[in-house]
Amino acid sequence: MTVPLESIGAWMLYEAALPLSPVLLIWAGGKLIPAKKQTILQIIQDGQLFFFCTALIAILLRDLGHLRHPAGDALIAFLYIILVVYCMLFGIVSMNKDQVDQKALGNLSLWSTVLVLFLVLGVRVSEGLL
Repeated sequence: MTVPLESIGAWMLYEAALPLSPVLLIWAGGKLIPAKKQTILQIIQDGQLFFFCTALIAILLRDLGHLRHPAGDALIAFLYIILVVYCMLFGIVSMNKDQVDQKALGNLSLWSTVLVLFLVLGVRVSEGLL
């Protein structure tokens, strides 16, 4: 199955770039105002990228539910497990901000976001949701 690059580009713009733009804009603004300068890890230290991952997976699950040919049960179960894991991570981080290693949390957040973006995009392509 061939998916036009325009569809992938539109999905990346509306589902990834625009929702993540506040993080990048705050970081860029900090570069312009040296007194407010923060690293990306400082900006995302409250677990907001876990919330983003949860939302992406929830939207994918909703869209999979509307298909005429339902996706496999194993895929749906896997997505629900990931959804619960990210909900728990967001809760743990939100309630224990001061006790979490910020660098490890930042790296986990960034890599989780990248992996979820590729997972969701891959499922959308394979299930014809683009």
